[in-house]
Formats: sequence, structure tokens, C-alpha cells
Amino acid sequence: MIASILAVWKAGGAYLPVDPEQPADRIAFVLADSGAAVVLDDRTGVVTPGPGGPVRITPDHPRPTARLAPPAPARAATRPDSLAYVIYTSGSTGQPKGVGVTHGSLVNYTSSVPGRVGWGGPGERYALLQAQVTDLGNTVVFTSLTTGGCLHILDADAVTDPQRVARHLAEERIDHLKAVPSHLAALAAGTSLKEVLPAGSLMLGGEAASPAWLGELLEAAGERPVFNHYGPTETTIGVATGRLLPGPATAGRSRSAGRSRTPGSMCWTSGSRRSRWACPASSMSPVPGSPGATWAARG
Repeated sequence: MIASILAVWKAGGAYLPVDPEQPADRIAFVLADSGAAVVLDDRTGVVTPGPGGPVRITPDHPRPTARLAPPAPARAATRPDSLAYVIYTSGSTGQPKGVGVTHGSLVNYTSSVPGRVGWGGPGERYALLQAQVTDLGNTVVFTSLTTGGCLHILDADAVTDPQRVARHLAEERIDHLKAVPSHLAALAAGTSLKEVLPAGSLMLGGEAASPAWLGELLEAAGERPVFNHYGPTETTIGVATGRLLPGPATAGRSRSAGRSRTPGSMCWTSGSRRSRWACPASSMSPVPGSPGATWAARG
């Protein structure tokens, strides 16, 4: 998958990850709605475009590949506003909605967010537990690729096996990991939280977590920093970052976007240099820990 992404970019295109486990009608909608021109498929044949749809290319069919390839190696010019990828979310109405992310936005992300969490050292090791059909795992993917890191991609059947994950993290000396809280909790249930933590730091994202579990996580992590990363797909993976620390945020109410430094509000300077969080005046509550509202916007 990673090689395909880089190849698509080199050819000047944008990629759209498709989950072959999704219903056939959803896959058909996504292909038609996105205007996909080519489908790169393995030998499963699950993703099969209909008549008049995109050309399907598989590893064992060189003729279509040769027909589509340029006569000589070429690198297409890429601008900041060029489309890098499209991720389909569920949409507020239940209808899949395509969200386009540009190369400029991705550069902005990789040049700002990793530094806020101490990632990006040359040779650092990252483990990928998520499928590329969502953008949650893109934090480790693009951080490793743009900073000279080493990306470890665990097999699909390994990421749900607590022993295999724990063994890989230990034997391969993984420095950084990003996980959804419920996934990490499920892995820990089969071994222990300490066993499924990386050597360097952990980033959470994708959903809220219970205060009690966060307290257990921070205790297991010890001196290792644990960060929360939040933001809708439209903000390019995520936009708010915050280190989780023991205290009211983990002992009281669960907060899905990290630990607020301002009682009664959840305001941050975002992890992206051109984006900002703002708290509408109506959401400012005099009671610490009360739910509020935030806005994310480009500066």
C-alpha cells in the first residue's frame, strides 16, 4: 500500500484507499463519486469496477500497466494545492462523504505536529496498527517517511493479537505508536498495558476514553509521554495536540481532545501552523470540566 501511494504521487495523481471488506454498493458509490480513473487491486478481485468505470490493474496483469505507463520515466509537477488523497467518512447523513487533502496541507501537518510530540528523529521506529482506509494511521506513516524514520507495518491479523503486538514492539524496539483507546485497551486485556506500549511515546486518537482507563494508562506509561491528538479529517488527520497528565482531566471527566489548561474551556494552539482552535464565547463555562465547543479554522 505504501509503495502504491508513493507511485501514485510520482505519477501526479491522488490516492483513494478502499476497504474491500465494505459492502459492494458502498465501494461502487465511492469509485463513482470520486471519479477514480484507475483501481490498483491485489489478486482478490473484490474491488471490481463496473462497465465504463476505472481501469483495474492487478500485479499479474502487466499489459494494462504497460498501456497506462508513460513512454519514459517522468515525475509530475506537484503544487501545494494539488490533491494528495481522498478519505471517505461516514458523513453526517450516513452517506459517504469524500474529504480531499492537498499536498500543502500534508506538508503543513508533517512540519508541525511531529515536533510537538517529540517525534521525527532520524532512524526512529514507528509501528502502524491501522489500515490505510482511514487517516488515523497517517501520523506515523508520513512522519516516518518525511523524517528518515523506519515504518513497521503489522499484518492485519497481527494487530488484534496482543502477544504478537507486544512481541513486535519489544523485539523491534519501537519508539512511537499511535492507537485508538479501545484498540489499545483490547490489546492490554490480553496481556497488560505495559506490554503494548512503545519505548518512546504513545499518541491516542480517534475517540474519547474513560477517565479511569486514562489513569491506568498514565500509570503504566510512567515517564513515557502520552499525547492525545484530535481533529476531523477535514483538518488533515488531526489538528489539536496535548500531553495527557495525571490530574482532573483523567481523574474526573473524560476529555476527547487532551487536557485543557484553561478551566471550563478546551482551547489550544493547534499542532498545525496555519490552523487555530477557538472557543466561542457561548461555550465558556464557569464550571471546570463542563462540556464546551471549539472551532477549527485556517489562520
